[in-house]
Amino acid sequence: MSRDRRILMQMLEESGALRRGHFLLSSGLHSDAYVQCALLLEDPVRARGVGHDLAEELHSFHPDSVLSPALGGVIIGHEVAAGLGVPFRFTERKGEEMGLRRGFSLRQGERVVIIEDVV
Repeated sequence: MSRDRRILMQMLEESGALRRGHFLLSSGLHSDAYVQCALLLEDPVRARGVGHDLAEELHSFHPDSVLSPALGGVIIGHEVAAGLGVPFRFTERKGEEMGLRRGFSLRQGERVVIIEDVV
């Protein structure tokens, strides 16, 4: 396991974000582990650090902006955008679908990084 992965695992465990047991995921799949990212991100200093680290990993893609779903992806998406120095936007549910609201839009050809809090 790499040093970065060990540090991330330690942060997940210390924050209580890494849950072990039996979980039925919304996809219908089963898992013996689940990460509740909100617990990892509730500390602003830790959230900023994780966002900065993700931004470093994504920098080589030269994104024009970051897009995240509300509500769970807003904190980490914002921190990644700050680390990349690009605009941040979020989507919201419109009926059964997610969509841009609040005047947000994307330009044709815009390079967008999508940051989600649960995968």
